[in-house]
Amino acid sequence: MLRRKAAEDAFSEVMKLLSQFCSQFTSKQRADIVAAVSERAPPKTKKSVAGEIAPKYWLPHTGETWSGRGRMPRAFAAYEGSAAHKQWKAKNPNDRFPKFPG
Repeated sequence: MLRRKAAEDAFSEVMKLLSQFCSQFTSKQRADIVAAVSERAPPKTKKSVAGEIAPKYWLPHTGETWSGRGRMPRAFAAYEGSAAHKQWKAKNPNDRFPKFPG
């Protein structure tokens, strides 16, 4: 019961801070907030079945995956043109996108 009250108080404080500063956050900061509060875990790899290819890349902020084959999904194309991708690429010059953790 005490923990629930503390969680409610923390939620109120977080919502207050978000309403005050949300317009000042960068898109990277917003994506980090979404990832932090998201209950979605990174997708798990599926065992390869005939015609199914395991993902090679993923976007941590959306959870979308891509095998690296075929046409690039729109989410990856959009990410590739973003400032967040440029920052990530500066740290990982030999990789095209973040590797799928699986």
